[in-house]
Amino acid sequence: MIKFTQNLTIGIDEIDEQHKTFFDLFNSLYDSIHQNTGETTAEQAFSFLKDYVYFHFRTEEWYMEKYSYPEYESHKVQHEHFIEQLEQKQQDFLLADDAMGLEILDWLSVWFRSHIFSTDVSMGEFFRQKREKAQSSP
Repeated sequence: MIKFTQNLTIGIDEIDEQHKTFFDLFNSLYDSIHQNTGETTAEQAFSFLKDYVYFHFRTEEWYMEKYSYPEYESHKVQHEHFIEQLEQKQQDFLLADDAMGLEILDWLSVWFRSHIFSTDVSMGEFFRQKREKAQSSP
């Protein structure tokens, strides 16, 4: 089980809520695999996770465009690369045993934590500064 902790918040409520949902999805997948509750449940959870990734990345990219985030292109490339990896991992997952499924979940957890800490936190700080500047302007 992995938990969304306060140090993973970036200060944009919509994005923070989506990040929390990711961790809930990870835990649902983990439970499905660990408890061996059925292949279909794990496949459905993985499929939903993939769909949610697309939705979440579009949300972040909308914010980046709205606030003219200078790191937009490199951030978007990280998203695109992750999606490519996720699609391959989904194929691996469908052919995998439980041990491989847990390995994929570990990869997901590490990637998201790293991405949030290294990329999303600085993006959130940029957004906050832009909002504060806009609010203090006459």
